[in-house]
Amino acid sequence: MDITELTWDSHLFGYKVGRKEQQQLSPSDISAIYTSAQSEGYRLVYIFTQAPVPSDIESKGTLIRADRKVTYSKKITEDSPVHSSIASFPKGSYTEKLLELAFESGCYSRFKIDKNFVNDEFKKLYTLWIKNSITREIADDVFVYQENDIETGFITLKISEGICTIGLIAVDASSRGKGIGHLLISLAEHYAFQNNCHTLQVDTQEDNRKACNFYESCSFKIHKTNIIYHLWI
Repeated sequence: MDITELTWDSHLFGYKVGRKEQQQLSPSDISAIYTSAQSEGYRLVYIFTQAPVPSDIESKGTLIRADRKVTYSKKITEDSPVHSSIASFPKGSYTEKLLELAFESGCYSRFKIDKNFVNDEFKKLYTLWIKNSITREIADDVFVYQENDIETGFITLKISEGICTIGLIAVDASSRGKGIGHLLISLAEHYAFQNNCHTLQVDTQEDNRKACNFYESCSFKIHKTNIIYHLWI
């Protein structure tokens, strides 16, 4: 059973984490994945599949339906305006407010929802995610919307193979309803256009209906969906 080790996750969480992709999962498939993972010393395997597993299925270990990930995409055919309150965040700088916004962006994250994570894995992951974005290790740029010199919204962007991907995006709860999210999307469209990208893409959770409705209001269309299970060994 071919399981791909995720060295980054394993190092961050302090136990061996793997990934398995399979179109459909039968009870025997799950049993085989478990047996292989156990023999190879895994503590957790992320299983990406297209078809849901029956809720009453019995399996070795603990099988959690952690997420139904929705990938939205939007074609970029023209430039978009950039609001004067949005600017690139200085490389290497860091603020506690930006960390708070990063945590807010992951409020529906499978790393927060799965209660089998008991060692602050969610906070460890999102802290490193925003820090590595600020240093431009995993993002090409980070943009913030500021009100009175305080970050009330932010977005991280990465370009690869002609696609501009939104990594993290959030608006402070006290500043919602002001259109800041739409201004950040407009910035992303501008960034994509200026860098010759014809597609803007973002992942979210199907259970996060506010996010789904927001992207659809910005003319994003569903590109694909994946069901993600966590198999704890």
